[in-house]
Formats: sequence, structure tokens, C-alpha cells
Amino acid sequence: MHVGRSAPFFTFLLSSVPADGGRLALSALTLHRRLRLRLHRQAACRLLACPAMTVKRAASQSGFGTEYNLRRALAAQLGVVPGDDQVRFG
Repeated sequence: MHVGRSAPFFTFLLSSVPADGGRLALSALTLHRRLRLRLHRQAACRLLACPAMTVKRAASQSGFGTEYNLRRALAAQLGVVPGDDQVRFG
């Protein structure tokens, strides 16, 4: 499973959100970034739930690219690193 930038879902979201972010008080670009990060993070957590999955493969397949990016994103958003996720979810 690879969650890429060019997913049609994001195109739909950006076309359906007013340029001023509507009632969300967010720009369309900020909303896009946050949703993309959430999808990448969810994909990474699902992948890391598999005991045989390596952090490197999970990072690549979930759209983070590198282990460093994945670890940094999970630590910032969830307060855990991939090894913790594997223990908790696996």
C-alpha cells in the first residue's frame, strides 16, 4: 500500500474546499497537508502492526520515504516511535 501525493482523493478534497478554507479557518493547502500526513500516519501504523514489517519498508510504503521521517512524524504526532507501535499494535 503506497499513499502518494497524487491520490485522486486529495484532488477531490482540494476542489471541494473553498480557497479560504471555509469554516475550518484553514487554507486549502494546510488542510491538504494535514490530511495527507494523517493518511500517511494511519498507513504506517497499519503496516507496523505486522510483526514481519520493517520500519524501513513501512516508511517507504506509507509515503514517509525514510525511517527518519517516519520516526519524527510518529514521535511528534503520537509521542511514540515505530518500535513502540510494533509492540503496542503487533
